[in-house]
Amino acid sequence: MILNYQVSRSSPRERVKYLIEGLDGKRERVEVLDGDPELFVELAEKNPYSVKMHNFLISFAESREELMLKLMQQGKTVEELYEEIFSLLFPKEYYEREGLNILAVAHGDTDNYHIHLTVENYDYTNGKSLYVPRTKTELEFYRALEKYISAKYGLSFSVRPISTGKAGVEKVKKILEERKSYKSKTKDEVKEEITNHLVKLALTGEIRSREELIAYLGSIEGVEIRRIGKNYVSFEHNGEKYRLKGGIYDEERFEEVISRIKGER
Repeated sequence: MILNYQVSRSSPRERVKYLIEGLDGKRERVEVLDGDPELFVELAEKNPYSVKMHNFLISFAESREELMLKLMQQGKTVEELYEEIFSLLFPKEYYEREGLNILAVAHGDTDNYHIHLTVENYDYTNGKSLYVPRTKTELEFYRALEKYISAKYGLSFSVRPISTGKAGVEKVKKILEERKSYKSKTKDEVKEEITNHLVKLALTGEIRSREELIAYLGSIEGVEIRRIGKNYVSFEHNGEKYRLKGGIYDEERFEEVISRIKGER
């Protein structure tokens, strides 16, 4: 299991439409685990803050069927697993559940079962914005949470890439290793090669969103996601730091960029 966090500046309605219907309006195997989509939009659209939502992608190495089997053997359900993760992200000591506007949607239409947890950036009990860990040090909390949940429920700790197979991961890993071993390429050349590879996966439908792109990068051996911003993703590999910025790495432009490239071909 891995957990990725990102600030969302897209509109609540666009966010919910993506989660429920998908980019093409044909998303299948969707389960709403928490919240009401229509009510979420109604409340979140009135949010006074520029950052209206916080998004968490909880991705499992297991498919839906594999995850269900593992949980069933322990007498557990997906709902119980989700509730424990939520309680760790938003402890009751600091948040009243009734004061949060929440939408959790599970997708079973990829090789990796995953849950999108979106929480409005507003605490209705006190009228303040939410505090969510974002700094490099604080992000270690998410890594610890991943290890804890994976161990407790017997889940695979390192997630495999969403629908892309081992060959795709090895491709990116090779690009990074060549930079480390020979320094034959500049960082910009390495970033360009990685981006071209990710665009290719997006064009074939193997990566279908910025969140899946981030989960894919995070699944590569030796890659540690360090920071996720509105229009960039930073990661570290063997002591070298990279920032991939703009285009497909922009949370509001992924679909636009891929559509434009398709139209040019």
